[in-house]
Amino acid sequence: MKKYFFLFLMAISTAVWAQNINDVIWLNPKPTGVPLRFVQYIDSSTVVAGGSGGVFLKSTDAGISFTQTFDAGPYISPNTNHIINGGYFFDKNNGFLCGYDGVTKTTDGGITFIQPGAGNSFLNQSVFRMGFTDSLHGFAIGTFPLATTADGGNTWTMVSAGQAGGWMWDIQILDKNTIILAGDYSNATNIHISNDGGNSWYDYAAGNSGLYAARFANKLVGYAASPYAVYKTTDGGASWNPLSLNFDQSTIFTRILAHDSTVTLIGDPQYVYQSTDGGNTFSKTYFVSPSQNGFPMTMTDASQLGSNLIMVGGAGLVFRSYNGGLSWNTNCSYPEIGETIGLWG
Repeated sequence: MKKYFFLFLMAISTAVWAQNINDVIWLNPKPTGVPLRFVQYIDSSTVVAGGSGGVFLKSTDAGISFTQTFDAGPYISPNTNHIINGGYFFDKNNGFLCGYDGVTKTTDGGITFIQPGAGNSFLNQSVFRMGFTDSLHGFAIGTFPLATTADGGNTWTMVSAGQAGGWMWDIQILDKNTIILAGDYSNATNIHISNDGGNSWYDYAAGNSGLYAARFANKLVGYAASPYAVYKTTDGGASWNPLSLNFDQSTIFTRILAHDSTVTLIGDPQYVYQSTDGGNTFSKTYFVSPSQNGFPMTMTDASQLGSNLIMVGGAGLVFRSYNGGLSWNTNCSYPEIGETIGLWG
C-alpha cells in the first residue's frame, strides 16, 4: 500500500508542476519546500533567494519572513522547470537569476522576471553562478568555462578563460579587475584568475581534483574546497597548500565565506565549520538540533553582510546568524523523518 501511495503522490506532484505554479500556495514547510540554491544579502534588511521550480524569495526583515514569486527562473521547455542555480542583484529592484538554459532579469524587485535580449545565449547549457563588475559588464559560469556581457546582460558571449575546461562551479568578483573562477580539474588547473577585468587569465591548481567553492579574503589570501580537502593560498593563487583540518573532512563544501582571518565553510547538513585564525584551526557549530539530524539537508549557498550570515539548502531551509556564525536560528519548519514535505494546495 505504501508503494502505491508513493506512486500516487509522484503522479499528483507531476500534475501540479505541469499547471501554472502561480495558482498554488506552498503550505508546509514555510517559506517553501523546494531546494534553494541561491541567496544574497542586498542590504541589512533585504535578502533574496531562489531554487527549484523557479521559486524566488524576497525578505525585507533580514530573512525572518519571505514573499514568493514563482516561475522566476529561465524557461525554455517543460523539462527545464524554471530551475534557479544562482543570481546577482545590484540593488532591491534590479537583478538577475540564472539556471538551466539561461538567465532572467527583474527591474521591479522580483515581482516579474523576463528573459533579457533577443534569443538565448545559453541554449542547452546550465548557468551556475554569475556576477557583475559594473552595471554593464558581467560574467557567468556553468557547464561551460565562461560567458561575458558588455551590455548589462542583454546578450552573452561564450569566451575562453585561460586553460579553463569542463564545468566551472564558483566565481568571485573581488573588485572591478580581479575575477576568480574555480571548477573542474582540466589541463592540470582548477583555479583561473584575471587581474585585468577578464582580458587575460592566470591558471593555477589547488590540489588535483575539481573545486566546488573558492573565496578570497583579499588579493593575496584565498581558500578553495575540493570534495576531500580545503586549500589556502597566500600569494594570490600562485601556490596552494592543504589545510590541516581538525575534523573529518567528508563533507563537500558548497560555499566558502572569507573575511579578514575568519573563514566559514558551508555545506554540511548539521554543522557550520569556522576558523578565526586564517584556517589554522576550525570549530564547528550545530545549526540543526541533534534530535533532527536524521533528516540531512545539504546547505548549498550562503551570503554575508558584516556579522549577519544567511544560508539556504534542501527542502527550502533558511538559517540565519546575527553574530558572525557563532549561533544560528530559523523560522523554517524542519521536516521530520516520514513527514510529507511535497504537498501543495
